[in-house]
Amino acid sequence: MNVANERQKVQISVIKTDSETKKVLEGAVFGLFTKEDIVNADGKVIVSKDFDYEEEFYIIRKEIRDKYVTDTMQRSKFQPCLLRYDRDRGYQLYSPSKSRIKQSIYLNKLGCALDTFLLNRDIQMIQFVTNLPEDYFSKE
Repeated sequence: MNVANERQKVQISVIKTDSETKKVLEGAVFGLFTKEDIVNADGKVIVSKDFDYEEEFYIIRKEIRDKYVTDTMQRSKFQPCLLRYDRDRGYQLYSPSKSRIKQSIYLNKLGCALDTFLLNRDIQMIQFVTNLPEDYFSKE
């Protein structure tokens, strides 16, 4: 008796929508992250495993935020954003588009902590979603 275990094919479609209006948000960026390499039928890695430091990264962000985001800032309106922090280039804002990120003591201190975090793991950059006070942004 021969039994064939056919490889499953998966297709993923992700659409980002505004939580209030339910309208599709153009230009959203998504990443695929995995704890283990994903291989094809020949054993070739098609998606490399990512680092498994989510909890440590969360703790660093929380400690810096608790220390440098004041009560006044916490009462202000926050905006979700997609940031990339690169050890050489600093912050890059990917969403909201057509905005720039302003310097702040919170982001400076977070950048210092991220430098150490990335350097200790031999990683060049990290990309993450966070909420920042609206006054951290300026229009291009």
